[in-house]
Amino acid sequence: MATLDKVIVDAMRDGQSSRRSYSQYCAIARALDLVGERWTLLLVRELLLGPMRYADLLDDLPGIGTNLLARRLQDLEEAGIVERQVLPRPARSTVYALTRQGQLLEPAIVALGRFGGRWLPEHPGSEQFRPRWAVTGLKHTFRPDQAPKKARSYQLELDDETFHVCVKHGTLIASQGPAPDPDVIIDTTALALLDLLGGHRTVRQALRGTVQVRIPDKVASTAPRDAKIQALEEFVSMFGWGRSRSRHRDSVVAGSA
Repeated sequence: MATLDKVIVDAMRDGQSSRRSYSQYCAIARALDLVGERWTLLLVRELLLGPMRYADLLDDLPGIGTNLLARRLQDLEEAGIVERQVLPRPARSTVYALTRQGQLLEPAIVALGRFGGRWLPEHPGSEQFRPRWAVTGLKHTFRPDQAPKKARSYQLELDDETFHVCVKHGTLIASQGPAPDPDVIIDTTALALLDLLGGHRTVRQALRGTVQVRIPDKVASTAPRDAKIQALEEFVSMFGWGRSRSRHRDSVVAGSA
């Protein structure tokens, strides 16, 4: 780990700031001065689910390279968008987190996700994919009008990672780590979750396959017999996107005919 720390420090010391400017008196140009460089918004995307260690950022941004990651983090720290924090004992690890200013970028990231999602293929194919990207994607596809009146807390166990998704008063909060008191636990692979939300599997088909739903004891005692089906249907109604993307593809094909 000492070697990795030295790489970070050397890159930040020697690289100086890599930020360029459009030199335009325009709020959009100024925003792009700060976050318009390649990889920068993807780095912000990673931090939307909570603080991360340098090594984890490097792993979840395949292709960035350690020197470029260090420079981007330096630029974001200088701009007041990212800050370093030290985790409490026993970890005591240094992590990077969005500042309050950095958190203001979330609506822009969500809007870009909704825009870009219209052109995503049905499956990743040969492209890189991470479970946390599927969870961040829930922010893009969330439909508040489908949210239940009562708050819901979901724990998502995707591959080897755990995430917490909370829906309350039509607002979505997603973060990495276990839910403190989940109403529903969904255990599956990230790709199987994409299949379900994309409309390639029905809820019943998913439950017969690789998707497992668990209802904690505190809820199970008063839950109906088909509680698992209802819980997964409710989740899909809030976050599924299959129909909307199909309509967009049909409109694109029709427009090019």
